[in-house]
Amino acid sequence: MVVSLDICTDKNYICTSMKQISIREDKIKKTYRLNPTLIEEVQKILGAKTETETIEKALEQIRFKTELNKWIGKTSGRFPKL
Repeated sequence: MVVSLDICTDKNYICTSMKQISIREDKIKKTYRLNPTLIEEVQKILGAKTETETIEKALEQIRFKTELNKWIGKTSGRFPKL
C-alpha cells in the first residue's frame, strides 16, 4: 500500500488530499538486528499486524514526513516543520 499526498495552494487556503493506492510491489528478504521492545511499541502505535507491516508503515511515514517538509520548505517557511 502506498499513500499519495496531493497538495494544492491558493492565496487564501491550503488543501490536502490523502488517498491509499494499492500497488503490488516486489519484496526482498532482508535480515536486521532490531530492538524487539521498540518493534513491539511501534507495532502497537501503528496498529500493524506483523513486524514487517510495522517496519513498512514506519518507513512510509518517514517518506511522507520528508516529502511534506520539502513542500513546506517551498512555501518559504510559512509553516513549521513537522
